[in-house]
Amino acid sequence: MSRIPPTCCEVVHATAPPPGRRRRRAAAFVSAVLLAATFGVASAQDARGILAPGNAAVTGFSGTQTPQSAPNADPADLTEIDLTGPSVRIIDLQTMGGPPQAQLVPAPKPFTATAAQLGQVFAVALDDAAAPNIYVAATSAYGLPIVAPGPAGGLARVRQGTSNATFMPGLFGPANLGGGPGSIWRIDGVTGAVTLFANVALDGAPNPGAALGGLAFDKSSHLLFVADRATGMIHAFDLNGQERGRYDHGTQGRAAAGLPPVAFDPARRLDITNPGFKTDDPSTWGYAADERRIFGLGVQAGRLYYAVAGEQVWSVAIMPDGSFGNDARVDVQVPPWDGENEISKITFDDRGAMLLAERAVPTGAYDFAALAKEAVGRVLRYQQAAPQAVAQPGQPTPDQQSAPVPASQPAPDAASLWQPVPDEYAIGFPADLRNDNGGVAIGYSYTPAGTIDRNTCGGYLWSTGERLRQTADQALAARLAAGGPAIVNGLQGNALDLVRPANVPPFSTYFVDYDDKFDDAAARGHMGDIAILRVCGQGGAVPAISVVEAGGVVFGGFCQLNQIRLPNGECCERRFVRQGRCEQRCPPDQIRLPNGQCCPREYTREGRCDQCPPGTIRLPNGQCCPREYYRDGECHACPPGTIRLPNGQCCPREYYRDGECRPCPPDRVQLPNGQCCPRQYVHNGQCCPPTAATVGCPPPSTCPPGSVQLPNGQCCPQQYVHNGQCCPPTLVAPGCQPPPCRVHLPNGQCCPPDWISDGRCVQPVPRIIHERPRCLHGQVRLPDGSCGRPPKIERIPGRLHHMPEHKPEKPRRERTITPNWKPSHGTGQNLRLNTFHPQVQGGAGMGVHRGLR
Repeated sequence: MSRIPPTCCEVVHATAPPPGRRRRRAAAFVSAVLLAATFGVASAQDARGILAPGNAAVTGFSGTQTPQSAPNADPADLTEIDLTGPSVRIIDLQTMGGPPQAQLVPAPKPFTATAAQLGQVFAVALDDAAAPNIYVAATSAYGLPIVAPGPAGGLARVRQGTSNATFMPGLFGPANLGGGPGSIWRIDGVTGAVTLFANVALDGAPNPGAALGGLAFDKSSHLLFVADRATGMIHAFDLNGQERGRYDHGTQGRAAAGLPPVAFDPARRLDITNPGFKTDDPSTWGYAADERRIFGLGVQAGRLYYAVAGEQVWSVAIMPDGSFGNDARVDVQVPPWDGENEISKITFDDRGAMLLAERAVPTGAYDFAALAKEAVGRVLRYQQAAPQAVAQPGQPTPDQQSAPVPASQPAPDAASLWQPVPDEYAIGFPADLRNDNGGVAIGYSYTPAGTIDRNTCGGYLWSTGERLRQTADQALAARLAAGGPAIVNGLQGNALDLVRPANVPPFSTYFVDYDDKFDDAAARGHMGDIAILRVCGQGGAVPAISVVEAGGVVFGGFCQLNQIRLPNGECCERRFVRQGRCEQRCPPDQIRLPNGQCCPREYTREGRCDQCPPGTIRLPNGQCCPREYYRDGECHACPPGTIRLPNGQCCPREYYRDGECRPCPPDRVQLPNGQCCPRQYVHNGQCCPPTAATVGCPPPSTCPPGSVQLPNGQCCPQQYVHNGQCCPPTLVAPGCQPPPCRVHLPNGQCCPPDWISDGRCVQPVPRIIHERPRCLHGQVRLPDGSCGRPPKIERIPGRLHHMPEHKPEKPRRERTITPNWKPSHGTGQNLRLNTFHPQVQGGAGMGVHRGLR
């Protein structure tokens, strides 16, 4: 028998004692194990490393610090990343202190890694070591601030690319340790030591600054997957930090689904020395094209799930050797709520439901306050469709080789694998209860007394969020005040089954703050991702015990009393173990096929399960097609005037472009009502252009260009907005930075030089110029302001005539002129008289015309 891999509490006897002694030792060992399982499970697990089962590893922005302000300096220009602030923390979730009542829980933080050690990180993942190691990835989700050499020789903040520009210290890990935008860091699960795990590069070219997206660990292949935000690639690393493969969704995934490929464009690489780079404009940060940009990752049932920009979730098979299949498919198209959100985290509960967390678009805020768009992040749940809705092929077991899918075979129609409309959780109290920052994980449930319940393994949902206990409802605010401060940026925990409309507003909830600071009301998007260690089957369970051939006893994890832990880590009832695999018994009227699937006898044909409903035909690709739609070996189940795409979608012909169904132009999002709306105007699932006055949309702004409407209705110039207030240079108010004083007036007032008038400080009144349209050719401006033909003027000799609107420089006198013609009474024609006589003036004999005579 092959040796089972060591687990958390493994004890191995290497030599075989005599049989009698062996039985006595085994009995004694079993007794000791039973006692440990009954009384000391939690302490044994807690002692094995820095992360105890049920506790969470959480990432977040480390915060800022502002040195003492220099005279005449903007404090934002001096703001720096706090190198001593927490980038990763372990949060103790063992004891909540009571039932969930929306209270703040003062949870301990037994471990912290700072920005000086890691830089800023977002994604977090755990491996399957006995004391799991923690992996975190560099990020640009909190912004890309840069600095350049200043006039005094130090570093000064700059807002756009310039020569000699570098990333602000603390944005990425220490350069002397090899840290940069493509770094993955490993925190040792036993000692907490931080080391560089790997640097993600493409063909030797390092990540230029867009940094990394999600992380996901696959226990079967022991590979760590990471998304590169700059190239759109997904890289696979073994646990030694060596790259073992990569996956290109833009070419491989799209081609497998019958879509035109979108290759990586090196011209999009970020260059922070180029003036085109702007710290407050994410479109200049060098992200991959939308069609290939990846963020969230997750692993489930032998497939890698990944989120593509536009809130699509795709999946592709992970082969036993760690390579990728060619069966990529679109699993979910998430209905849009905010047109710029991305899915930053994908995870699964124990029943196979898919949980998604959204991250709002970054802002690049210069003052590091609102790092992401506020109050638009959702946490969604997609449950699997009923089994009869689709016949899914069985997953290969670890000792089986999956047959590769032919490249010509289209991706299966995955629309029926998941419920069409997702469930949603209420996150936080502000606005529409959609305040997630992009992290979600499953944890243990709790007893009514608020202590962790190890008899359950996946009954609680924890998510990261902003302003979780703030609300504009005064009655709710008064009720929440009894449970702690309102400003909480950290974690929300609630029962896994509390989807809307349950728990609205989320009172059946625990809240935990990340940095234990409750004074930053302007903070938005400061939280990152979360991972929770779960060791299932602990509550009163008996460890599985196996006797190896040499006589040693291997204690490997916790399974139920009648179960055995298999080499792949699965707990299986003894009666179902066949050839090292768990083949659970099929119902009496079904047969187990070679791939492990249970199939009704009447549907078993040639070793396959041909389970199509009556009136349908199974096609070679496995699809069940109604007979009336079967034509020429294909299933044409689309209405007239539409085209069936490779993913099974029926697309109207007028929307079919480049192999895709595009009802809307590329810069617009299709809303659930079918409307095409520009991405920047999508709010609350509606189209809210600036001039719209629609229920659910923010009121249209009445402020002049260059001004922002504040929550109190005030219009304020953009450059004077600070912490949600209007702070012009002469105003000293709570929340506003004191303005640098340029000129002191006799009354002590500080005033800019160009505002001083007669010894007083007078703010200039903007000059408003009303431009009127020009009149058409042949028309003039009349006294009433309208355009029309000029009035007829009766010219009288000796009078001055001029139009006031024309305002000639000098009116001219109308003179009496003797006609130079006279009628001819004999011929009927007029005769012209020569009355022009030149006269000589001056020298050189020049003849000058003197006018009419």
